[in-house]
Amino acid sequence: MINLNTNLGAMIVFSNLKVSTNGLNTAIERMTSGYKINRAGDNAANFSINTKLSTQIGAYSVAEENVMMGLDMLSTASSALDQMSNLASRLRCLAAQAQNGTYGTQSLSAVKSEANALVAEIKSIFGKTEYNGIKLLNSLSEKLIEDEPITQTPPAGIVPNPSYNGFIENPQDYSDAEVAAMTALSGVSSSTRIRDGQYSITTLEEFEQFAEMSRAAKIQGGEFVLGADIDLSSYSAGEGFIPIAAGINSSADFKCEFNGNGHTISNLYINRPDTDNVGLFSLMCDVKNLCLTNVDVIGGKSTGALMGYAFSNSPEISNCYIASGSVKGTTGVGGLVGRFSDIDGNILNCYSDAEVSGETKAGGLLGEIYLPNGSVINSFSHGNVTASSDYAGGLIGYTERVSLENCYAEGNITGRRFVGGVVGYAMELIAVNCFAKGKVTGTSMVGGFAGYAGGSSSGNIIENCYAYGEVIGEESVGGFAGLTSGSTNGNGLILKACHALGNVTATQQVGGLVGNFSFHNSVYNCSATGTVKGTSCVGGLIGDGYAMKEIKNCYSTGDVIAKGNFVGGIIGRTSNSNATDITGCYSTGNISGVERVGGVMGFCDTILSLSDCYSTGNISGQKDVGGVVGYLFWMRGPMTGCSSQGRVSGDTNIGGLVGQISSFLDLSIDNCISSAEVSGNNSAGSFIGRIEELKTISVTNCKTAALDLDTIGSTSSSISNEVLQNMLNGIEVVEVERVDPSKIKITLQVGINSDANSKLTFNTSFSAEVIDALLDIDILNTSALEVLDFFINEVNQKQVEYGAVENRLQSALEQISVSYDNLVSTQSTIRDADIAEESSSYIRNQILQQAASTLMATANQTPAIALQLL
Repeated sequence: MINLNTNLGAMIVFSNLKVSTNGLNTAIERMTSGYKINRAGDNAANFSINTKLSTQIGAYSVAEENVMMGLDMLSTASSALDQMSNLASRLRCLAAQAQNGTYGTQSLSAVKSEANALVAEIKSIFGKTEYNGIKLLNSLSEKLIEDEPITQTPPAGIVPNPSYNGFIENPQDYSDAEVAAMTALSGVSSSTRIRDGQYSITTLEEFEQFAEMSRAAKIQGGEFVLGADIDLSSYSAGEGFIPIAAGINSSADFKCEFNGNGHTISNLYINRPDTDNVGLFSLMCDVKNLCLTNVDVIGGKSTGALMGYAFSNSPEISNCYIASGSVKGTTGVGGLVGRFSDIDGNILNCYSDAEVSGETKAGGLLGEIYLPNGSVINSFSHGNVTASSDYAGGLIGYTERVSLENCYAEGNITGRRFVGGVVGYAMELIAVNCFAKGKVTGTSMVGGFAGYAGGSSSGNIIENCYAYGEVIGEESVGGFAGLTSGSTNGNGLILKACHALGNVTATQQVGGLVGNFSFHNSVYNCSATGTVKGTSCVGGLIGDGYAMKEIKNCYSTGDVIAKGNFVGGIIGRTSNSNATDITGCYSTGNISGVERVGGVMGFCDTILSLSDCYSTGNISGQKDVGGVVGYLFWMRGPMTGCSSQGRVSGDTNIGGLVGQISSFLDLSIDNCISSAEVSGNNSAGSFIGRIEELKTISVTNCKTAALDLDTIGSTSSSISNEVLQNMLNGIEVVEVERVDPSKIKITLQVGINSDANSKLTFNTSFSAEVIDALLDIDILNTSALEVLDFFINEVNQKQVEYGAVENRLQSALEQISVSYDNLVSTQSTIRDADIAEESSSYIRNQILQQAASTLMATANQTPAIALQLL
């Protein structure tokens, strides 16, 4: 008997081989990462210490940045104090000069004039010195008593972005057994005229037979059901596939129902640029439950992947989609259908992911559509749309009558005129719960949702619709719609709960919501939040409003930036709007332009009334600048409950509420408030800048902040003192509530903890009495020297305080730097790998592996020989 022992030698060698392999892997990991602690298992205690050190190092890095910003802030404030000190020193020289009895009246007048200019400059520095939006010297808190702004609830939320990968609803009307029980089309003679019945198509040959029979006017009824997927790649050359029903001119010669039953037709290729009505189907039949993928369709007029021209017989397309590909044509080009026209008809649960391009009337889903009693429901498009000329839309290029519900378009849209994120041109439009997402670019009539949207009868409404994305154009450009227009019969379009969320850039008639808003249109509960840039007629909500009907409960929050005139936070310009009520609207962005610039309206002409509107942003321009209205020309009704709260600045005709009033109508201003900080050079008033012309005016229950300005900056000679006094009697000048700036502190976080040693609190400003004394100075009075000595001493004292704070910050910065370096060094000792040591370990373990492999081979020879003896 032979006894075979276990190969103990080989097992021992293998065990050591694993040890050396682990050592080799560890060495590689440490050399590549540079760390000897890569996980808690490497050294649990040091891993915990390293984590804490990383946190502290990050905190010290932030603390260092905080201290540097504090030093920058002090540097800014210190530079301002240096300027103020120099100006005050010059003032003191003038004060001493004025006390000399050798100067006559003319010389003293010159001294006083220079002194006033120096005081104005000190006031300017005091008021404008800021760091990162924080006032450093003039931190006075000013608020008009009982000035409570209107509140309005923002939109409930953004329309969700649904996503589908396949059919929207169950596409299988028939089971495989039911399809098999139908009459196979191959069993029907091609010369037979079919008017009814059910037929199955399960092969390419049967599909080709169906197409040939349709082109011969043999399909005049019945239902045709796909029983399998169809691949049309055999038509991938030349002019490609000949469309179904090509050459048929009458709906009577081609009529049927085509049911894809959840199947796919792939690789549709058509290259017929000189042929109209191009698509899988040339003309209309009812189609449902069909997918087309990898389409490449080129045609002339009325070109679409599924269908070229759908008309008559109240057509319906449902639960169909284009999964991928491109569609090109001339006029009427759509991802799904080129042209759809009938009295009735519907498109339900359809979408296209194809890229679409054409000359005009190009849409992501439909090129052009005319459906007075029809609808497009729960349908959408993904893909870019390009029109070399006019009418490009993310969903529809051109439509005169249609209803949209729960539809959206996503993609970049490019064209010339009438370009929109959902619809390029839409007359008699009804749209509910729809939105667009993507960049929209054109020249004129360009909008994030619709390039042009019009309504000439009652019931035309766009409700709860959104547009996100940047909009770029030249004229009549809006974040939601470029141009909206009603009719002269009094009917118009209604925008309700619609919102634009993208930036808008153009030249004239530019609006955050609508660029050009004309003829009896109304807006309710709408908003725009993007930045609006243009030249003239630029508004946060509406650029140019003509013969409008009503604007109610709307707002804009973006900045409005214009290089020209007629600029407003809500509306840039209104005209011929005799029946327009503007109610409950507000603007919170900063507004800037040249002339006729207002927080709510830049130029107000012939509106009916303005009520409960306000602005809170900073308003700036050169001429006719107002916190609510820049230039009020004609207003047939009252202006009530309006207010402004930001800064209003410019050169001429600058007012906290209205820049200039020039009206030949009776004007009423009631319960209006200006708490704006107003500054201007000519005709600047805390409430109204200038009044040029008036018929009659009634001003009641109004308030304005007490500023170093007249309540009304100036009036023309046609305004009598009696009229002026009656106006002033209706405006209460209210002292602002002032918080002593010396009590307002700035706190810097200069350490990594929450204790007092990690914080530094100081004040950059003066007490209120310091600056007040200077602003009230009479340089010719003997007390001027005393006032100036007090002011200069306070400025110098504040500079000393700055120096102490700067020393404290420099010390903190040095301490932080030392602590940071020590922590980094400690972390390096604990965490960083010794590359020389790890290289040695790597080489050692590599040698051990090679030796172990040799020993393994030797150890395994003995049992192998023993086994051979058996």
